[in-house]
Amino acid sequence: MSEPLVSILIPCHNAARWLAATLESALAQTWPRTETIIVNDGSTDNSGAIARSFETRGVRVIDQPNSGPGAALNRALRESTGEFVKFLDADDLISPDSTAIQIAALTNAPPRRIAIGEWARFVDDPSKARFETRAGWHSGKPIDWIVETWDDGEPMYQNAMFLVPRSLLDEAGGWDESLTLINDHEFYTRLILASSGVSFTHGARLYY
Repeated sequence: MSEPLVSILIPCHNAARWLAATLESALAQTWPRTETIIVNDGSTDNSGAIARSFETRGVRVIDQPNSGPGAALNRALRESTGEFVKFLDADDLISPDSTAIQIAALTNAPPRRIAIGEWARFVDDPSKARFETRAGWHSGKPIDWIVETWDDGEPMYQNAMFLVPRSLLDEAGGWDESLTLINDHEFYTRLILASSGVSFTHGARLYY
């Protein structure tokens, strides 16, 4: 049985300052089968040129008029072919073994699970990020996990924390393009409710 393909999907609007580092973190994944797709959503800075400089390394770049984050995310999803999907914002980083850890967790988990990893903030230097245990840093049932994280004073449903089976995305639907703020909270709540539960993956890190 072949190893599953993971699609790493990056929406981008005027993220030139951070984009190269984000793409490097996507390309540094130790999981051997990934595709990286970036949707340049009408950027007016140098994002498009930076993205295209990575095409020789296998990154696929799609340009579209500015349509908003939901539209960019849905476009990337439509263009992707992976059995698992990780959305990655254009100003964030993921640890090199993030995808591999989460694939291993889902391979050994019951069907219809979503993997979730650790996250921490940084400003200029990712080595200064402090990964301190937060609400939801454990496996759990959908409703219980959502209630716990919603009750937290700082709930975080940020894109690159999650690895999602495509079959679950096909069932629950894509991004709500009418939302321009906190759209990730709505999206992942809907996915988790459609899932059989959350599998926490210690060591799969998002640098936010």
